Amino acid sequence: MVVDFPDKKSEDNFLGKDSEVLKEQTETPLNILIGEDDVDLAEIYSEILTTRGHKVTLTFNGVECFETYEKKQSESPFDVVILDYLMPRISGSATAKEILQKNPNQRIIFISAFGQKLLADLEGIEDKIEFLTKPTRPSSLIEVIEKGHLWKTKSKKTTENWDGNVEWND
Repeated sequence: MVVDFPDKKSEDNFLGKDSEVLKEQTETPLNILIGEDDVDLAEIYSEILTTRGHKVTLTFNGVECFETYEKKQSESPFDVVILDYLMPRISGSATAKEILQKNPNQRIIFISAFGQKLLADLEGIEDKIEFLTKPTRPSSLIEVIEKGHLWKTKSKKTTENWDGNVEWND
């Protein structure tokens, strides 16, 4: 899927700084696994990240995500796993728990609109998870993945009031 931007003037109004960050290549390409049941959204994430030079593997339910994780971990480990909370077959939280049993140091980022419910389901592993609120801006997705741990759920920031935008001072 190609992210098709409108003409330059409309693009700047629509995406602002996102249009420029989407065109840049990352200095350090990452191997990223995405578990997202919304095919269109998964493909948008993939397009954003591959355009920047990352290698992306898409899965569309929790079982497929975990099986892909297990299969590929030995040959080409994932740097980051991005999960949706509500997925078919196995939830994102259950998938995260299974992945963390295999690799307690795996970096996992949830992108979800169900902040408080997700936090409750992640009890016991919340300090190992990062979180972005849906919908999230492309620049926020890129900055969280590429610049590191933006926000651990253990920080107890209010997920219902955060708009998903990231402002970096460095």
